[in-house]
Amino acid sequence: MLVLAAFTKLKTPKTHEYIGASSTWMALLLTMGTGIFLVGLCMLPSVMGFSLVSIGLVLMIFLLRKLLSKGSLTFRRGMPAILATRGLFFAAYTSIQLNR
Repeated sequence: MLVLAAFTKLKTPKTHEYIGASSTWMALLLTMGTGIFLVGLCMLPSVMGFSLVSIGLVLMIFLLRKLLSKGSLTFRRGMPAILATRGLFFAAYTSIQLNR
């Protein structure tokens, strides 16, 4: 939290539009959407589980499209593909480490 003010002033040229302090709120909502999704996975056989999973997925996809650079979710050439690939590699590594 101490470095939050410094991070909100950072701009990356030509990779995405700078959305300012609202990106902090979007990141917090993305965290909430991920939590809703994970809680829904734990309750999956029930109707409540399916509804929480769908709400979490919609919230996550909407916010990821806003926070990531254009083309990251479609593996567009260049930096967006690198960001998406790094995310997939991290997810694969984490899932392997958790199953040991």
